[in-house]
Amino acid sequence: MKLLGIACIFLFALTSSLPAQEEYEENSYELIIAPLLAGSLIVPAGVLSEIVPLGGGLQAGAQIENLLFRQSVIKLTAGYNSLPIEIENPVADSLTHISFSLLAGYNFHLSDGISFALLAGGGYLGHIIPESGSEIFWDPQLKIQTDVCFRLFPDFSVFVSPDYSIFFEERNIASFFSLHLGIKTAFHIPLASGQNMYSPPLPTLSYDRQS
Repeated sequence: MKLLGIACIFLFALTSSLPAQEEYEENSYELIIAPLLAGSLIVPAGVLSEIVPLGGGLQAGAQIENLLFRQSVIKLTAGYNSLPIEIENPVADSLTHISFSLLAGYNFHLSDGISFALLAGGGYLGHIIPESGSEIFWDPQLKIQTDVCFRLFPDFSVFVSPDYSIFFEERNIASFFSLHLGIKTAFHIPLASGQNMYSPPLPTLSYDRQS
């Protein structure tokens, strides 16, 4: 479970390196919810690459920013991918992956309109072999991902997200790389009025009576 340990260390490092209050202006704190849709390229690694070459599919989900702390990111996604099987005398022509993942991390604003996020998390990966009927085999998975986002309009962006996933079958461990290219739009929900998350408490007035 080395990958899980690395993910925990990664998230701890992010939460311990929050930017200073002075970097933000008053009234700038808000919750951002961004639905997303992407096309995916799947590149199997290790043992899995001996069974299937490349695959592809679609990914949909939503990204929530500033929920845990400023510039924090929570990302929920669901994916559907098809991978052709290329071995001698296969029991099926293709393998279908259905994935659900929950990632968390930190978003770095590189410049006006460009951001870079580091995320880690996990979820479940379902395997479907069409010839075997509708039975789905579910395996837990761990994932690390980077997001590079380019804002084209105030609330509309394109992004590219490479990631690495490792999943745990009953007797085997397998992994694959993914590359997602997609679009997302943003909805803003103000969370503070008059002061932001890191503003100090307002001073209180006190009166001393003198005799």
